[in-house]
Order: sequence, then C-alpha cells, then structure tokens
Amino acid sequence: MALLISEAPTIDGEVLDGPAWIGVAPTSGFIQKTPDTGHPGSERTEVYIAYTGDTLYFGVVCYDREPNKIVVADSRRDSELVETDSFQIILDTYRDERTGFVFGTNPVGIEYDGQVTREGEGSAFSAGDFNKNWDAVWEVSAHTSDSGWSAEFAIPFTTLRSEFVRRAAALSASSRAPLLGHGCPRQETRAIREPERNDP
Repeated sequence: MALLISEAPTIDGEVLDGPAWIGVAPTSGFIQKTPDTGHPGSERTEVYIAYTGDTLYFGVVCYDREPNKIVVADSRRDSELVETDSFQIILDTYRDERTGFVFGTNPVGIEYDGQVTREGEGSAFSAGDFNKNWDAVWEVSAHTSDSGWSAEFAIPFTTLRSEFVRRAAALSASSRAPLLGHGCPRQETRAIREPERNDP
C-alpha cells in the first residue's frame, strides 16, 4: 500500500534509517520466477511505496545473508541488469499490460530506465519491445550494509504520463498498485506478483 507523506525522503539509499518511511507498510512475499518458479524467494525483499503531491517514491530493501557475495557487474547508466544483483520496477500506467515505464538499479545505484511497448494482443511484459533510449528525469541511490542492500527511487509524476498522475491517489487505497517488480540475487529472479485484470 502506498502512503501519502508530507515530507519527502532523503534519497541516499538508507531506507530503514529514513524517517520519511516510518508508517509506510512494506510489501513483501516475493516468489521466484527462476530457477524454482512459484517457490518463495531465498532472500527477503521489502518494498515501501509512498508519494507526495509531485513525486512517487519507492524504498527497496534486499536482504542477503551473504552480503559479501553481492554481485555488481557495471556502474554505467543503463547497463544491463543481468549479471548483477538488481531491482527493477515496471509501472503499468495504463493498466493494459502492454505499455509501461521501467526503472531499475543495482547495489551501486545506477540509473536504468526505459519503456515497454507492444501493439496487439497479449502481455507486453513477457514479449514486448523495450526502448532503452528513453532516459527519464528521476533519482535513485543505493546503500550496502551487513544485512544486504537497499535503494530509494524518486520518480516525478511529470516523468510519467498524465494518466498515472490522476491515479496517484488510488495507490494509497489499494495494495494492488500498478506495479511489477523483481529482484535478482545472483542467479535467482523474483517477482512480487502479476497484476490481475480485476485489480482496482
């Protein structure tokens, strides 16, 4: 559930120490997509969602019992988040499962973004075209610790389509926000959920 907050978080990646996140209930319960589809994730991931009048915020905590094995392959913007621990979000702003905005990062806080688009029938999130040349205005920072790593995202509503701005208030009333996300600790891919057609 997203929460309307009066004070924006400081984007330094330290979610658990950030006073702005107090009172925001985290989303958890990630399940594996690979290698063991449908099984609980081997490590716990928590996602906090909040917003102000002009910005959408995500706080992500990726716990890792072996933080010394956290993998970082590249630190350049839009570097592929494949051979690295990472977290990615797809905001399905039109709720059509064909178009979306992708935001991601890794433990060193790179900015990874793009657009998913697909014409016709079916789900774009499994077979859509990805435009990595779309570079949005947003902010992210990451932090590593003895318990894993965490990241904070600040995405201005002006970066997203106006359709999403009008729906921002609905985030606070629904635990099924228009969100797809996954974390990748080493060779495991996790997903929090697939959005349902009858989601509010």
